[in-house]
Amino acid sequence: MISKQLCSLVLILMLAAGCRTLPVHNKPLKTYSRDYGYRYRNIAPGQNDSDSLLVVLTFSGGGTRAAALAYGVLCVLRDTPVYWEGQTRRLLDEVDIISSVSGGSLTAAYYGLFGDRIFEEFPRRVLYRNIQGSLLRSLFVPGNLFKLVSPFYGRTDLMADNFGRWIFERKTYGDLLAQNRRPYLIINTTDMTRGSRLGFTQGQFDLLYSDLSSYPIGNAVAASAAFPGLLAPMTLHNFRKPEDFRPPAWATAERSGKTSFVPDDQSCYLDESRPYVHVVDGGVSDNLGLLPVIMGLDGHYSDDKIGDGTTDSLPKKVIILTVNAEGSSKRTWDLNMGLPGLLDTLLSSGTAPLGNFSRAQISYLRQQIAYRDTLRGIKHELDQQAAAQGASIHIPALDRPAIDFHFVEVAFSQLRSPEQRDEMSQIPTNFNLGTKKVNDVCAAARDILDINPEFQAMLTTLRPPDSGQK
Repeated sequence: MISKQLCSLVLILMLAAGCRTLPVHNKPLKTYSRDYGYRYRNIAPGQNDSDSLLVVLTFSGGGTRAAALAYGVLCVLRDTPVYWEGQTRRLLDEVDIISSVSGGSLTAAYYGLFGDRIFEEFPRRVLYRNIQGSLLRSLFVPGNLFKLVSPFYGRTDLMADNFGRWIFERKTYGDLLAQNRRPYLIINTTDMTRGSRLGFTQGQFDLLYSDLSSYPIGNAVAASAAFPGLLAPMTLHNFRKPEDFRPPAWATAERSGKTSFVPDDQSCYLDESRPYVHVVDGGVSDNLGLLPVIMGLDGHYSDDKIGDGTTDSLPKKVIILTVNAEGSSKRTWDLNMGLPGLLDTLLSSGTAPLGNFSRAQISYLRQQIAYRDTLRGIKHELDQQAAAQGASIHIPALDRPAIDFHFVEVAFSQLRSPEQRDEMSQIPTNFNLGTKKVNDVCAAARDILDINPEFQAMLTTLRPPDSGQK
């Protein structure tokens, strides 16, 4: 009789605790200002960072494999000296923006918060850690069991709490802004209802009439990595706008007939009938984190303004380096009559289209850069010919900023050894790789960039004129 009463009491306490448990939610704005909060224009370049050289990194999804490849690339950039505007500095010091997804968001957020501390701590604190095992064990902690009874608190919220404590020292976007130090972070997730990208920036949160400053970095990273099915969506409040609220111009401006690689109507967040926005893994909409870059180049500027209009004084050179940790599988279902299992079917139907979209993104971005380079070359030739004749030519279609673009992709498929390519690309997408595999992935980043023709060609433009290197 006593044991039954005790069990009943425990059950009642669990249900009561569960009903009260709510995850950390975004807070409303006290008042709207287009100059408030975590925005690119509010973050100054560092002492060794020039606005005339814009370096944008994008880190893909792919669990610890992606986090390790991104970390390996940061190590290479740290060890790569460049010469710009009369000064020699690390290429890493010139990084202005990191757009990240899922596993890549762990690396992006850690570097954004802690700078060079990442090279002393990150492998031990994150990459070598059995994150999924730690998360699984935390499910059975009594206090967490009480939380998980709540219909409002899910496994992703628990992962966010753990990330905040274990990795990000409970830092918020307000802490990130207070550092006043680039790189500017765009941690990407996916609006589950629309299937479109949603970035954790104040410009995006303006449309929710929400203040990003109090939002924990760990929550943003967890939302970015909330793989559908395995982890629950995270919820953001879309607050009611006051009567005097005027949406930012970029969210409602007509596009003047422009078409974009990805149509993206942000005005939906102004709809009062959507009080909540549920977000999942950023890889569902963009597994490379490239969409902010592509939309900027298309002229569909958000508040982030990545592209030709990134700063008031336009950059002379733009370097876009995307870290693509895409893997591959040796399973050949087409050779078997038997039907694949449910898990294999779900994984294939989810990952194969993402891989196709990623390749389309890269192809599109290359075409856009080639188009700009062609127009720049035509204008240069016409100007030279006109000057030789003592005349001038003005063609409005050629009136584009004279920016030197470089695009570099880092992918396992670029490794020289077929055996190494197979080994790296078949590393599983999870958050528990072990020390050796992590170190192998980090080393692969250096191997790739050492022979990457785009990276090496870009470096030749950042050497002193008298260096004698070609």
